[in-house]
Amino acid sequence: MTIGGRLKIFAKKRYGSTRSLAEACDINETQLSRYVNNINEPSFAVLMKLKEAGLSIDWLMSGNGTMDDIKKTGLVIDTTSPIGTYLGEKKLSDVFDLNDPHLSDHIVWMESALQSLKDLVERGDKPSDNAEK
Repeated sequence: MTIGGRLKIFAKKRYGSTRSLAEACDINETQLSRYVNNINEPSFAVLMKLKEAGLSIDWLMSGNGTMDDIKKTGLVIDTTSPIGTYLGEKKLSDVFDLNDPHLSDHIVWMESALQSLKDLVERGDKPSDNAEK
């Protein structure tokens, strides 16, 4: 797979679209499209923006490892929960193998969902209930 192909996968899985990734990284959408379509290769400055967005540059360039820059996830166990009390003040990377691509994807998804819920609670909003008529 090409750099463009991997970049497209990351954009779709983590941002929903290349447009959203371009906005998150403050990269011109046309410029990002040129990378995705293998017309141009990203500069060092663009690679750093992609890394800040959570993309593993090693995975982007070689396909090795996982697509997520695990250092950017900031996953920490809540020590007030029963499992958190059991595990103590550890990072998830101390407990789980975050290099496992299947586990990494699930943890990043869970972190995103939990962050969305946290944001709702902080704003005082209620999650939408599809059962309401």
